[in-house]
Amino acid sequence: MRVTIWFVLDGGRGSNGRVPPKRAAVGIATNPVPRCSLYGVEKVNRTQTHVERALPRRLVSGAVARVSRMVPLSVWSRFESFAARQLGKGAHIDRLETEVACCAKLLQRPPRTVLDVGANLGAYSAAVIARYPDCSLHAFEPSPVNATHLRERFKGNPLVRIHEVALSHNEGEACLWADRPGSGLASLSERRLDHFGIRLTESVQVRTARLDRFAKHADIREIDWVKLDVEGHELFVLEGMGSLLESIALVQFEFGGCNIDSRTYFQDFWYLFTRLNFAIYRLTPRGPAPLDRYDEMHETFRTTNFVALRRSASPIGVD
Repeated sequence: MRVTIWFVLDGGRGSNGRVPPKRAAVGIATNPVPRCSLYGVEKVNRTQTHVERALPRRLVSGAVARVSRMVPLSVWSRFESFAARQLGKGAHIDRLETEVACCAKLLQRPPRTVLDVGANLGAYSAAVIARYPDCSLHAFEPSPVNATHLRERFKGNPLVRIHEVALSHNEGEACLWADRPGSGLASLSERRLDHFGIRLTESVQVRTARLDRFAKHADIREIDWVKLDVEGHELFVLEGMGSLLESIALVQFEFGGCNIDSRTYFQDFWYLFTRLNFAIYRLTPRGPAPLDRYDEMHETFRTTNFVALRRSASPIGVD
């Protein structure tokens, strides 16, 4: 079944054999186009092939252009938002378990060690543990409030270790900004969110560390899977991995409005990962979608989740 953008022209043929675009409609449907009524057009039932055969290509292109001008911009805006969501842009996957399932589908084997960087309250960690109860999991969370919560939540699981530290590209201390203690918006960047009526007025000094050095000192080995959700600081965490990144099979990372404040772009992630022979996927409601090349259309500053998969671990034929 093929999804197509279709249109209907209603008004009969003129003396010159062309269809005068007196009344028109546009929509999205599968082939064959179902019966419908839109913008006062009579109900129709025809396939895209029939439309293509009945009308010259030049006329079709011109009609589509005229129809597009007839549709209110508010309708196009709603359509844009709907299409973006279907592509995984600007919307979270419905559940964290779905994100974990997408990563599991790509990795195709149980992970030995998983790193949850930016663990917050531990929902993602819990989803991983539920699927892989025998894996070793390391949760990194710099917020003292959230780190305390994580210790309490996973205190009965010896395979889970909590690290109260912010991973970055250097070692030392940094200011963690938030709108309230324990907030999910906490970031090492002092984000500008006035347009949402949010001010990051809370701050706390936290320890920062590079993962390549921290992993050696903490005896973290055989890292297969890393999840990054550090509110715009993801690229700096990757930089702090150094050569360790080359041995990791899968990295899930978030990209969105936070990257405006950290001045980092999807292009930075694309060239970093492709240079190291990773394939990149966008997580969508239908599963992971491979990105074959970089395009500026990927620079969508609304929350989007991507997965970088080392090509030696890449699955064959991901739908």
